Amino acid sequence: MKTICILVLGLFMTSCMTFTMVSAPKKQKEIVIDGTKDELYVRANIWMARTFTSSKSVIQFQDKDNGVIVGKYLMLTAAPNDVYSMVTIYVKDKKTKIEIEPMGEWQYWDGIGSFSVDDCKKLMDGMILKYELFLKSNEQIWSN
Repeated sequence: MKTICILVLGLFMTSCMTFTMVSAPKKQKEIVIDGTKDELYVRANIWMARTFTSSKSVIQFQDKDNGVIVGKYLMLTAAPNDVYSMVTIYVKDKKTKIEIEPMGEWQYWDGIGSFSVDDCKKLMDGMILKYELFLKSNEQIWSN
C-alpha cells in the first residue's frame, strides 16, 4: 500500500511540472583591435582551445586563408538534453567578429536546475566579453 501511495504521489508531482521547448536568438559582436589577420587568427584559436574544455566541445572547421573558425560548444549539460551552440569567429586585419548561435531547442521548466532563454543570453554575453578581454589582454604581446 505504501508503494502504491508513493507511485501515485510521484505521478501526481511530475504531472504538475510543465515543460516548454525554448530556443534563443544568435548573438554577435564585432571587435576592432590592433593585429594582423594572422595574429588575430592565432589568438582566436588559442581562446577557443582554452574555452572549449569539454570533450563535447570541438572546433569543427578552420580556414586560415579566409579567417574563419567554427566550433560546436557545450553550453550546458542538462537532462534530458544538452544545450549546444555554434561559435563562429571571423578575423581580418584589425577586426574580428564572434557569433554565438544556440542550436535547436531545449526543455525549460520553471524550477530548480532549469536553463531559461535569459540564462542562455547571459552565458553568450559572458562568452563574448571573455573573448574580447582575452584579445585585449594579449594585444601588447603581439605588438612588441
